[in-house]
Amino acid sequence: MGETVSTHGSFIYLAASEHHFNASAEDDNLRNEIFGDQLAREPWPAFPSASFLRIYTDLDKAKAAPLHAQGVAYSFTELLTDASETVSFQNNAPSFLRRILARETREEGVDVLSPYIAALVRPSPMWRKLIEWLDGWDDLDELKRIRVARLVNRLGFYKFNHGFLTEERVSRVGDQSLRSDLVSLRGVAAFKCGLSLASVEHQLAESVDIGSGIPAVRAAAEIYLAVHHAKITRNRDELARWASLARQTFLEYIQTSAGANDILFRSIFFRGFAYVPFVNKDGTKASYMLDEAENAAHEAIASASINTIASRENLFAVIETRIQEARALGKRELAVDRSRQLVELDPLDPRSHIHLGETLLELEGSEAALTAFLKAASVGAPHTPRALSLAADCWERLGEKQEALECHIAALDIEPCAVMTLFRVNKLAKELSHIQLREWSGRRLNTLRMKVRA
Repeated sequence: MGETVSTHGSFIYLAASEHHFNASAEDDNLRNEIFGDQLAREPWPAFPSASFLRIYTDLDKAKAAPLHAQGVAYSFTELLTDASETVSFQNNAPSFLRRILARETREEGVDVLSPYIAALVRPSPMWRKLIEWLDGWDDLDELKRIRVARLVNRLGFYKFNHGFLTEERVSRVGDQSLRSDLVSLRGVAAFKCGLSLASVEHQLAESVDIGSGIPAVRAAAEIYLAVHHAKITRNRDELARWASLARQTFLEYIQTSAGANDILFRSIFFRGFAYVPFVNKDGTKASYMLDEAENAAHEAIASASINTIASRENLFAVIETRIQEARALGKRELAVDRSRQLVELDPLDPRSHIHLGETLLELEGSEAALTAFLKAASVGAPHTPRALSLAADCWERLGEKQEALECHIAALDIEPCAVMTLFRVNKLAKELSHIQLREWSGRRLNTLRMKVRA
């Protein structure tokens, strides 16, 4: 038998399991030779994402779930019950969520581009209901159409939704506000499925034009475009232009009775507008804007008239931005404190633990950060590969190359085509004299290079 790789001390070593590694038969045979009878006796832990994120796989509400999944479940319930009021959520699933979730659960019908395929592979009354709404789109009232479109986006079916929300379908919606929302959803879908930024910005700008007569709708679209230019294009001129327009519309909106009492929107606006001074390195003004955003966010949570999931989701977004603010200002202890607030707010979202790990790394070093990164990985999709890679970096800095190697292989198990991770596996295998593992990773790198050239 060839070399074996120790699993001592490692919290998880998924990649050594036949169940968890999805590769060619040749690779499987090699791994059996490398890891030997460990495969038969190690109790490999399963990711909890199959339970926490079942709304994405089965349209079924979980007993415990991160806020983003709770929001999707609420949106589905709105549709089932024909609720009189619609709750808008800010969070959209990452474009890679379904792919990572499929790798972790090893279930069919998860990493698919269309709800029709999901319903075919994973038949259930819930999936059939969604298909009924899509098939009967023209017979739905306009509010229900926007709810269906939002749900499809939030489930991560961006490419499908972009194709489904054709100009003809959108134009048949008479309500100006709802039509603007549909165009905005199409723009978000275009961005998430990787279409050109010019196309994305055109569709988002179109939603502004359609909603021009409704201050709340127009302001929301304008602030979305401002944030888009702050975070994605880094175009300061466009950021300033859209932020200025959003500010004028916001001031117009808060003069109305609805706007004066819209605490949640006030928080969203100030957080978005803070990107202008933030990008221009005006920390004092950015902090003032974020103070306003956070105060309004806490008011929204305390308000009985605002949906709890929506208000908590908004506070999560505000605290995330405030962590970035603290790190940019060099306030490391404050960044850690805010990261702990995030963990308390949503302990089932791996982003909370990754933020904590990153801020602890800056304040206390690798040993303190390691626990947070391992916790992020143990929570599951969609940020597991990143969390594992960050944990591996910590192990390596602590001189534990074997543990680092194991984390990198576990990350590869979920993202088999992650070239940088393969490089790290290859490098560490060489340093640790794992000859066959080095050869295996080298072959895999060459295969990926040939695919890129083809």
